[in-house]
Amino acid sequence: MNGRAGFVLRAPPLPALGVGLAVLLASCGGDSVTGPSADETSTARSVVTVSPESVEAGDSAELSLETRDAAGNRIRSGGLTVLFHAAGGTTAGASAGTIGATTDHHDGTYTATFSATVAGTPLSIGAPIDGDTVTTPSPALRVSAGPATVSTSELLLSTRNLDVGGTAELKLVARDAAGNQQQGGGSEVLFTATGGTSAGDIGTTTDHGDGTYTAAFTGTATGTARTIGATLDGETVPMTDSLRVVAGPVSTAESELIVSADTVTVGTVVQLLLRTRDAEGRDLVSGGREVVFSAAGGGGVSEGVIETDSVDLGDGTYTASFRATGAGTATTISATIDGEPVTSPLPTITVLDVEPSPQNSVVTVKADALVAGDSTTLTLT
Repeated sequence: MNGRAGFVLRAPPLPALGVGLAVLLASCGGDSVTGPSADETSTARSVVTVSPESVEAGDSAELSLETRDAAGNRIRSGGLTVLFHAAGGTTAGASAGTIGATTDHHDGTYTATFSATVAGTPLSIGAPIDGDTVTTPSPALRVSAGPATVSTSELLLSTRNLDVGGTAELKLVARDAAGNQQQGGGSEVLFTATGGTSAGDIGTTTDHGDGTYTAAFTGTATGTARTIGATLDGETVPMTDSLRVVAGPVSTAESELIVSADTVTVGTVVQLLLRTRDAEGRDLVSGGREVVFSAAGGGGVSEGVIETDSVDLGDGTYTASFRATGAGTATTISATIDGEPVTSPLPTITVLDVEPSPQNSVVTVKADALVAGDSTTLTLT
């Protein structure tokens, strides 16, 4: 008691709060905070995530690992070796990309960047911890094609030489900047034919809904090659190709057999030529046919052999050689085209005996020495 009326009250000391405070914090919800002395990291509780789960080629996604202990509590320290990987990247048709170095944020989380390159089916993302596989469900990451670009899109033709009346398929494969084929349709594609004198009509474009677009070119008249191009959503595709309209299908009735000489002597070689034509008599300008030459023989008929297989000159003509071996009446030269006989008028070759030449004739004597009264044989060749 002091000089005034009343009393001085002293509060008793407060108890230590260390343990009680920790219990209070744990009871308020949320993850426990663990430090360097935290329980060992659990691969059965740690979690791998991907953001976003679908990315276009040329873009990137963040791969993340959140480490947890066996009780599911987050670990707040770093120092672990974490290597992210993508399973399925070697499978045909799977998405693909590159994974950068892992960043340790020293708070129990680890991240890396996935740079998408190839569109395809989803990948499974994993992240081993100190070599041990994380066994919680692995997230999936899919790479899709980016916007189509004219610089990487591809123009294809089913043929560069088209018969009159035939059709060729014009095809555009729309690709993104990384070369991935578009996985859907919706673009406006127009095919064009410029230059040259070949004539034909281009039909309407068909969108196949898988990044490919086609149209038919129908040849109407022969001429020089035309340049085939395309536009994609109004932009010109740099890639072009050429298409030439040529004479129609081969006609065995109009194709012609020619011999370099129709009368020869034994031992002479004659060149045989087949010129293929269509039903309108137009020369074909491309090869690719199976041509077989033959010579008719028989008693009293000139004889010879076809010395070589037919040679395809690639311009609609085919050649072979005939060597005369026996004199006689005219022999007929014939040919088949893809197994069908040529029915136009066929040429003949007549083989004659070789006329004796005093300059080239040789006299031989059987014995070069005789005694009186003996005889020998003289031979003139």
